[in-house]
Amino acid sequence: VNNLQIEVVQTDAPFSASPNIIWQCRDVDDAHIPPFTKWYVKSAANNQYDRVRCNVRVTTDGYLFLCHDDTINNVARNTDGSAIAETINTNGQTLATLNSYDWGILYGSKYAGSTVPMFEDFCKWAALYNLGVTWHSATSLVETDALLEEQFEILDKYGLMDNLIVITSGGQRFSTMQ
Repeated sequence: VNNLQIEVVQTDAPFSASPNIIWQCRDVDDAHIPPFTKWYVKSAANNQYDRVRCNVRVTTDGYLFLCHDDTINNVARNTDGSAIAETINTNGQTLATLNSYDWGILYGSKYAGSTVPMFEDFCKWAALYNLGVTWHSATSLVETDALLEEQFEILDKYGLMDNLIVITSGGQRFSTMQ
């Protein structure tokens, strides 16, 4: 991120030359880059983060998508770029409904026409840029045994399971996640 400055305070610190410090990106630049997209992941890599975080949700027709908030209003717009007047909950929507909104235009015209960020796409991009993933279930709806298995299969498909960090919505299904 261009607005961060790093100052080396002490170069002869009493720890190893490779301290166990991991830089995790939560929001690369949420004013200019659509969250959880290929641009978000690429920007995290370009800014030398070690891992990226995602908030997983599920549509009523079974698709795994990413959105931090309980509504889409802060990240999506109508297709003409105007704000969505009514509150649209992230839960209880079909993929078609979510994709009837523009998920990129808020962040600039070059992102106009973007669809809802999908979990598997995010995993593919994280693997491409060699970034670890912090998986955050934004709702217990994604924590059924079947959906956990599906998500962990996707993470495994892209080699992201070995250093996965898990944040649950309340600790449900902990034994399944282990």
